[in-house]
Amino acid sequence: MLFFFFFGLVVAFRFLVINWQKNSPKTFHATTLAGLWLFPFTFAVYHFFWRFTLILLAWTAVTINVFFGFKLKKMEHPERGWTKMVYTWLCGGYRVAQYGGYIGIGGVVIEIFGIPAALGMRSPSVVGEFGSLLFAYGIYFSVLMSDLASFTSATDVFRRTVSVCH
Repeated sequence: MLFFFFFGLVVAFRFLVINWQKNSPKTFHATTLAGLWLFPFTFAVYHFFWRFTLILLAWTAVTINVFFGFKLKKMEHPERGWTKMVYTWLCGGYRVAQYGGYIGIGGVVIEIFGIPAALGMRSPSVVGEFGSLLFAYGIYFSVLMSDLASFTSATDVFRRTVSVCH
């Protein structure tokens, strides 16, 4: 009985989220983007995952520089040049993260089949550990880039010049 209650709750909240996304896309994208950045960051800081924290802070610094640094510079066509630079960053970052995830899942599959042990590696689990780490980073940053691209494409400047990269 408890299972059906939670299943119904999930279905009800899913309909509420879809309704929220249709009726107020700006607040929906802003909230999901803030949550997608804030929750993993606070979790990583709380559990002392410094590698992820530093990578996320570096990504945030570069993204802020791309969004605001190029906008403040003098350009011949500031609107078109700025949007092209942001679009290039978002699409390029999305693709790099996506391919990193592919390589990571490849490393996990190689580990599952025991290829590193068959090749005589001293610590064959390194391939699987690195693959799973690369896979997790690839998934997280590709979703983060995709969410950021959909958030920025909802603004007026981007709607006139670029589309979301997928």
